[in-house]
Amino acid sequence: MMINTHLMDLPGGVKGLSKQNTDGSYTILLNAKLNEEQQKLTYAHEVHHIVNNDFNKGTPVELAEIFAKLKEREDNKTWQRTEY
Repeated sequence: MMINTHLMDLPGGVKGLSKQNTDGSYTILLNAKLNEEQQKLTYAHEVHHIVNNDFNKGTPVELAEIFAKLKEREDNKTWQRTEY
């Protein structure tokens, strides 16, 4: 799986976006105005959409975003409960 990633100044409130390209690869755009930690979190969020195959489900973008954010919350809770 090929993922092309670019930093760009995106409009206010847009942290990142992803799209499937015609050749089957993906492009992720990250907002260059975000700090490095926010960019990493946004990258992980966009990769989740790719791995979850959100582009081919016919699911409205708004619903895919809700599911992705719920998954992030659950992952966060699991990580916080893990003891080392």
